[in-house]
Amino acid sequence: GMGGTGGTGGTGGTGGTGGTGGMGGTGGTGGDGGTAGPITCAGEICAAGEVCNAAQLPPRCQCTPEDTTSGQTDSCAPHGLACAPNRRCMPPPPPLRELTYCDTGHGYEGTVSPDGKLFCLELTNGRFVWVRLCTNDATECTDPQTVCLSAQSGGALPFCWFNLCDMDNVDGDGEPVNGTAYSPCDTLTGMLGASGATGTCIPTNDGGVLTYFCEAAGTGAPGADCRFDALRGEATRCAQGAQCLSTRLPASSCVVDGDCDTAQFCDGGTCELRSCTQDADCGPDRYCYEGIVCQPYGSCMATCNWGWGDTFSAFASCPSLSDGCFSLMPGFVGETIPGFCDGPLCDVVSGGCPAGETCRIAGAVREPNLGGMCRPTSAAATGARGDECATNGVECGEGLICLNTATGSFCHALCECTAGWDANGLCMGATAQCGSTEVCGDLGYNDGLGVCVSN
Repeated sequence: GMGGTGGTGGTGGTGGTGGTGGMGGTGGTGGDGGTAGPITCAGEICAAGEVCNAAQLPPRCQCTPEDTTSGQTDSCAPHGLACAPNRRCMPPPPPLRELTYCDTGHGYEGTVSPDGKLFCLELTNGRFVWVRLCTNDATECTDPQTVCLSAQSGGALPFCWFNLCDMDNVDGDGEPVNGTAYSPCDTLTGMLGASGATGTCIPTNDGGVLTYFCEAAGTGAPGADCRFDALRGEATRCAQGAQCLSTRLPASSCVVDGDCDTAQFCDGGTCELRSCTQDADCGPDRYCYEGIVCQPYGSCMATCNWGWGDTFSAFASCPSLSDGCFSLMPGFVGETIPGFCDGPLCDVVSGGCPAGETCRIAGAVREPNLGGMCRPTSAAATGARGDECATNGVECGEGLICLNTATGSFCHALCECTAGWDANGLCMGATAQCGSTEVCGDLGYNDGLGVCVSN
């Protein structure tokens, strides 16, 4: 028989779900903002760190100063500048130092320093200088050469200024109010009689003009080491009747650092002072002057008047009879000439020094006229009369001096002229030291001292 019809096939299954779409790409970085153009203010272009303060009339450029209380920072600092007191961005000022100029372009004129201790004062010459504010006396002044002028001015001048004396500090009648040259003066108020007269009125050479300063005293006796930044009463500040003078002269030219004084370094053939922050930064016998540069210590030397005037004031003559008064103003003559005492003296013509020392000309000395100083005899070869000197390492012996002539440098005898000099600077009388073919010529050091030269 016929086979049966086949059954219907089953329905096919449902298709699978499609895959998830891919993630979109990350958006690009936004471009940098354009540089802001310069800020203008009433026609003026403001400096970096300044904004235009439209509240001012007329509007003006201003910066924002640092305020440690609120945490506000100096708006000029990011640009290497500083917000000055006039609210303008300026190059950072140098450290504020008393008695230095403050008209440095930073707007300090007529203002008080940020710490409230200094004031930028206008001088009579139109310049401005920092002065320390005070109300009573010199105990408020840090510089030992200054005094508070408040007491002298009835409060009109409440700042520290140089303590002057003699004719540089007079009353309405022209009379000195703080002592005269080489006499005690007041260092507390600047008025003699107001307190103890513990200072010394010392004339100082200022380009050939004398200025009289009342020097505050320390405890350093004559001959002691001293420093020029020592404070009142310190051991490195000279006692009353003495002053600190430079006696250790550093080298000037060099090739390497070793050619210079220990307080110096060699820079381009010239010895320059080393910078420092403390005494330990300097070599032996040196100190760090005001935390800035290394300086050699000075020596305390008794004061004296080399001039023909007063020699009777307390500090006008040398305390030791064996010392001489040496001029601090060679070539100047007058009633008052600053001087210092040193010794013991010797006669540069006849000698008289102990073994190992030689009498050498010591500059302008008042008494005795032929005074010299005994100095250690040099290790150099000793030259006799007529020997060549200076260029060959020879140092002339006692009673001789190395004199430059047209034919070279030779040792010549020193001579003593008691008859006076003629118009040509030659002795008008015979001298024991010169030969029959020589004449005594004025050396110009001291009265009566000459050198034997061919006539």
